[in-house]
Amino acid sequence: MKQTIFLHVGTHKTGTTAIQAYLHDHSKQLKARGVFFIQPRVTKGRGEEKEKISNPTLFAHHFLRPELLTSTMWRARKGGERFRERVEECTDWISDRLDSKRGTNHLLSTEALCYLRTEEEFQRVSKYFDELDYKVQPIIVFRNEKDWRESFDAQMAKSNYKDCYAVEPDPMRRVDSDWYYDTKSIVDFWSRFAEPAIISYDDEMEKRGTIIPSLIEAIGLDVATLETGPSLDKYFRNRRKTPAA
Repeated sequence: MKQTIFLHVGTHKTGTTAIQAYLHDHSKQLKARGVFFIQPRVTKGRGEEKEKISNPTLFAHHFLRPELLTSTMWRARKGGERFRERVEECTDWISDRLDSKRGTNHLLSTEALCYLRTEEEFQRVSKYFDELDYKVQPIIVFRNEKDWRESFDAQMAKSNYKDCYAVEPDPMRRVDSDWYYDTKSIVDFWSRFAEPAIISYDDEMEKRGTIIPSLIEAIGLDVATLETGPSLDKYFRNRRKTPAA
């Protein structure tokens, strides 16, 4: 019987950092309930030379079309061969995790997976998990497009991604373009694996003040059963300040 790999694919600016912090702090409780959280792990070097070779963002780039200029790919143009090596190191590490723990469901979270839209990318993801004998269960978090755009644009403005504007005029190769916000194309892509668990960031924030319980419910668990660890109130990350009216 195939085990499940839960893929939390973002989208950006929907509480992903808070979700990942919670999953990290509760990884032991999750594992005890049959879900292994694949998380970044520093394994090489010292200080600034440390490398997170199991960073799921690098894993996503194993499948991502190379012409797309994400902020990570912008750095890759500077890093060249070393970046490609890190992507493959990360993918090998995750493959080993999945292969050595076949009796356990897994959870992986990275917003970079929401960039995937093409047939070639679908075939790469499908082949990868088929060979490891895992079935994919996507989890997607959306928010209203106006706030999504404003928040993501603000993030991009703070990063070195703005440097690529001058060198990449093709909107289909840039993540600051309209295609990125096409929710139907995201759902259509991941629906080919299984019906996605779709979560409304806006509804959850209004109802519960946090996105975390709905994510845990999407993997078949309840935050109430993860009894130890910090309170949910701790998990607020990267909140963008809204100017006073």
